[in-house]
Amino acid sequence: RVGIAMKCPDGSYELVSGNEVGVLLLDYIAAGHIHKGGVLEGMSVNPTPLDSNRKITTMRAVMAGALEPIDSNDTGEHGFWVGEITKAFGQVQFCPLRKCQYVHETIQLSSQMTNMAVQTIVKNLLANRKPYELYKIFLTGTLNADTELDLDWIRNQEAVVDVICSLRQDYDYDRLREENEQQLLGRFIAAMQSRGESEVYKKALEIGVEALLSAKFD
Repeated sequence: RVGIAMKCPDGSYELVSGNEVGVLLLDYIAAGHIHKGGVLEGMSVNPTPLDSNRKITTMRAVMAGALEPIDSNDTGEHGFWVGEITKAFGQVQFCPLRKCQYVHETIQLSSQMTNMAVQTIVKNLLANRKPYELYKIFLTGTLNADTELDLDWIRNQEAVVDVICSLRQDYDYDRLREENEQQLLGRFIAAMQSRGESEVYKKALEIGVEALLSAKFD
């Protein structure tokens, strides 16, 4: 069994029993799945990497987290802390490793954009990246229903590890209604358009058309 005596600010000592030490160790082990670095909760110091002059910053407690990213969702800089602890103070500084750093980048598309325009955006993004950066790209916004977006081209770029596509199709509802006037798709569009322009009906129209088109071509 282990007991610890902790010195209090007034000079006295507070005893920590073996059971209490066990609880602290259990809390430490249970928190092992947290790979993000940082400082002790309640600290006013922002745990960002130090400047090029490597100025030493005074802190109470710090945690390095994983030295390298564990997956593409583990973003931000990784590294370790070094410093000195004395009876009077503790001084630490953050040392980034910068071997690999994942970056999440959101690209907002509009219905007027072509596949080539999207590829140009991706090329410009990657041209300005740091050598150790790897990108997870999120595509949001709207895309013309007639535009074929080459997602495989984006995924095959050297510094791209994943592409998450959350695009909404920008349908020409009037054309679809006229072309499918005697079919369920056309009647559905006409019925929804007659209900007004509220966001609820717009979303219902979008979801319904996607479902009907998917059933039509499957």
